[in-house]
Amino acid sequence: MGSKFHELLQPTGIRDRDLAGMAVAVDGTAWLHQFLKVTLANPADPGNRLVLVDKTCRLINHLRGFLYRTLHLVQHGIWPIYVFDGACDAKQRNALTREQLRERHLAARKLHAAAIKDGAIPLAKAIAQRMDFAYPIAEQESKALLQLLGMPVVDAPGEGEAQCAWLARRGMVDAVVTRDADALLYGAPVVVNNLAVKQKVAEQLVLRDELARLGITRAQLVDLAILAGTDYHAGVPGIGARTALKLLQARGRIEDVIAAHPGKDWSALGVASPRQPFSAFIDEARARFLQPVVNEAVTNVEWRTPDAGAVRRFLLEHHSFSPDLVEKALAGLAKAAASASASC
Repeated sequence: MGSKFHELLQPTGIRDRDLAGMAVAVDGTAWLHQFLKVTLANPADPGNRLVLVDKTCRLINHLRGFLYRTLHLVQHGIWPIYVFDGACDAKQRNALTREQLRERHLAARKLHAAAIKDGAIPLAKAIAQRMDFAYPIAEQESKALLQLLGMPVVDAPGEGEAQCAWLARRGMVDAVVTRDADALLYGAPVVVNNLAVKQKVAEQLVLRDELARLGITRAQLVDLAILAGTDYHAGVPGIGARTALKLLQARGRIEDVIAAHPGKDWSALGVASPRQPFSAFIDEARARFLQPVVNEAVTNVEWRTPDAGAVRRFLLEHHSFSPDLVEKALAGLAKAAASASASC
């Protein structure tokens, strides 16, 4: 979902060819969720659903999605580094512990295996679409496919967007590709969304330009998100993004805003009394964005030639892909790689 400050931003349209020759850090977890989301039934729009399965009745939407989008990017001269959320992502911990997620997944796998053994194909397909079954497998398979395609894959220790932003700040990539603007909070200089998404126009946000237009610093942008709400907490009741912006423009930081409004309930920020407008909650919320946990050992990445034989075995033998689709994708990747080498 992302933080609630997005309404204040003014993204500009950008074409794929504007990014030609650039490297981008892709929030792989966000894309994976997007690929799997289309398999879920939506009562309001039951027809808007696409479920693709292989011969073992397991979902392959994610593999098709990563294959097509990766091909689209490299054919436009855009070279992705895929980053996935890690084990200590706080958003995951807030919902279920990692051990609980593992137990649910193992239980779902047993049910799926039993359904296949009994020939209960509709039941097996239904189980395969449950997130507790699909997500852990889909994440592993997506990483495996991307590596076979020669794409760099980075496992973040925590939030993937934070790792993407770190790569951008170090100059290892030119932009962060994700589904919302939270990467700005982590300091990503340039954020692009809707890239390689059909029927949508890609949009770009430049952190420096947004801060200048709003008249605040990055630290104040983080304070604004904390007041209005983020993925990690709901925010302060009665304070939306625009109100938070005005308060920070006038007072500078959260503690001064609290002190200037002693009659308001600030307990959502862990503040018991406006006379003492400090809390561990505020400090931790700021640190999450300004000092995130990242893998600083990632100092060099490289794109390799796809392992065509392994890709064929993985997609054709294990996941029932169309041979024509796989061959066209491999040919497109090879042509893009040759074109990139010729231009160096």
